[in-house]
Amino acid sequence: MTVDVTTLIQQLHQLVDDYNQRSVSLAEYRLKRRHLLLAIDSNVNGRTSPESATNDLVTQRKHH
Repeated sequence: MTVDVTTLIQQLHQLVDDYNQRSVSLAEYRLKRRHLLLAIDSNVNGRTSPESATNDLVTQRKHH
């Protein structure tokens, strides 16, 4: 089943709203956001490898 880009973007907006209302944790937000962005990218750019993305959440810190 393919979901259209408009639906994916609506889901992304809802996810942001849920995060802003503290309905989801930061880790859950980041994981769901990553999957939604990969799905949008594959629909728009024709990329078909979202399974190559890792579920590991990596935080990068700036070194001063």
